[in-house]
Amino acid sequence: MIELNDKIYSDTDDGRFITVNCCLLDKRNSLLEFGRAGHTELITFVHNHLRVIYPDRNILTFRETASITGQEALDLQKKTDGVVNILGEVASMPVASFVVQLSQMGTKMTMFTNHANSTEKMIQYFRNALLAEHGFHDEVSAREQVVDAINFDIHMKKEKDGKRYIERISQIVVDSNTDKGYRVVDLITYDENGYQVMNGLDETTVNKIVNHLTKDEEEKLQQFVKLLQQTATSLRKGVN
Repeated sequence: MIELNDKIYSDTDDGRFITVNCCLLDKRNSLLEFGRAGHTELITFVHNHLRVIYPDRNILTFRETASITGQEALDLQKKTDGVVNILGEVASMPVASFVVQLSQMGTKMTMFTNHANSTEKMIQYFRNALLAEHGFHDEVSAREQVVDAINFDIHMKKEKDGKRYIERISQIVVDSNTDKGYRVVDLITYDENGYQVMNGLDETTVNKIVNHLTKDEEEKLQQFVKLLQQTATSLRKGVN
């Protein structure tokens, strides 16, 4: 594929390029094999959803069974050196405690879904899970564990016609000067005028993210952070 791409590129004008992707779709076994000569990932569009295919990532799935508990599966997962941990819907206290456990491992990111109506309600739910399942007896300590584990809340909203969209992206910031011990900072919100940038990422969060990025990825992140800050500043000036 790379050789073919080079030959095609040699016949193009300066400043232009062609990226070649070759896909083989096996409908019988629901398999998709592809090769790519370019630098971009393969993106599929299925049932009105965009999905990015990461060929360089290995995916390992665990599921609770009658003889293997969720905690046992989690203990095994801790030994896999995973980069990203994804839980399905967090709809029970034991699973909520799993999220906090996963966040304390050496992975780059933990993702999950939950049906809390607000960020505050979500933090309360996970705090209660630690009190019930993890032997915590102090609400403050349990809440601190949750706030340290969950950094961002991407809140979805469902319209009357069934369509879903991201209503806001909020950051949960540790703040010992507040009674709750944290602040919820809206980064991006949606209103009748579309998406609005409300605040940028703080320096501490950016530095934490940079530790897991390549040099090229870091440059792109810094450009994005700068754009957020400039847009948020312009919006505040417009309001004032």
